[in-house]
Amino acid sequence: MSDIIYLRNLHLNAIIGPDRWHRSGKAQPIVLSLRLEHELLPAAAKDDVAKTLNYGTLCQEVTQFFKDNTGRWVLHEFAFEVCRLVMYWMVKVTDANEQERKVRVEILLPKGALRVEDGVGVELSMTGSNVDSQVLMVKELKVPCIIGVNPHERVEKQTVVIDLKMKRVREEDLKLNGQPVVKSVAEYVEGSAYETLEALATFIARVICMDFGVGSVTVSLEKPSALPSVDGAGVEITRDREFFQMSDFWHVDSR
Repeated sequence: MSDIIYLRNLHLNAIIGPDRWHRSGKAQPIVLSLRLEHELLPAAAKDDVAKTLNYGTLCQEVTQFFKDNTGRWVLHEFAFEVCRLVMYWMVKVTDANEQERKVRVEILLPKGALRVEDGVGVELSMTGSNVDSQVLMVKELKVPCIIGVNPHERVEKQTVVIDLKMKRVREEDLKLNGQPVVKSVAEYVEGSAYETLEALATFIARVICMDFGVGSVTVSLEKPSALPSVDGAGVEITRDREFFQMSDFWHVDSR
């Protein structure tokens, strides 16, 4: 059994890395979400709010933390500090063992990079003082390119929507909120002319893994205009750097 208490989309402002125009020291909007593992059976059995975690108090704790820490932050380091804050709060209000607590925080910068519709961010999961996973995310990077097998698709560019989840990312790219990765992927995709989303997704994964040294990446690639009756059709792949180092796909190009 796994029970979760969560906050979704807490809206704040902070100075975290460069803004979308690569300027440092500029405050930008942040969207923060939290998921905490906590047993909910005692509260359910007694219908008693005192036997659960108060998400109103949690929201106040996180908001106050942002107000008290107004300096410049690096995205992944800030996510770590929020995780530690929540972990400490859970232990304080429940007298539980910290090492048994699990917290996941997502910090999204909706205006963190040019061309990215929903933003760039990081997702950090911790158990006690240990980091379980750290993912750099890009949500809805929109790029026009030649893609498809139909004659009309070979004549005019159409927009593709790209989502990225990257693990084991270089420190310098984390500090820049993934902007160099976004810029490079956008430029490569715009100059490409593949017939299939499968090939283009593999090409994107290869650029990220080989050019930026990312350990692994999940690429979700969608054509919103592919079918008139659906919002989008697409593919999703996960590849790691070893795949491109060991296989013939390392030399795939944009034709």
